[in-house]
Amino acid sequence: MKLITRDIDYSIRVLKYLVKCKNYFTVTNKIAKDLKIPNAFLKKITKYLSKNDILISYKGKGGGIKLNKDPKTINIMNIIRVFHGEFKLIECKFLGSSCQKQTFCKLRKILISIESEIKNKLTKTKLTDII
Repeated sequence: MKLITRDIDYSIRVLKYLVKCKNYFTVTNKIAKDLKIPNAFLKKITKYLSKNDILISYKGKGGGIKLNKDPKTINIMNIIRVFHGEFKLIECKFLGSSCQKQTFCKLRKILISIESEIKNKLTKTKLTDII
């Protein structure tokens, strides 16, 4: 299982780049060139980030993309959810309510604890922390 996939990696790089653009609209061609990201892939990820209100995008003259939120409020978990939905460490019956042993299963308790720690750390890590 990969937590930080190519979409997440590129998204973080794009968001960090936009922070440095000081809230001005920036064209995706320039970002793609500067960050060495394939333009088609960049457009795909910016579409998802815009759909989830992390970016604002405008087409045409004077258009481009810019952050829609304060970088202090964007956390890594937000970005992961855009592309992968809710984070789950494991998908098995150990974590489901159908398991008859859930009240005393030690593995379930450990997995829930680890998942919670990961989510907590990624939620606390803001975009501004990694710039």
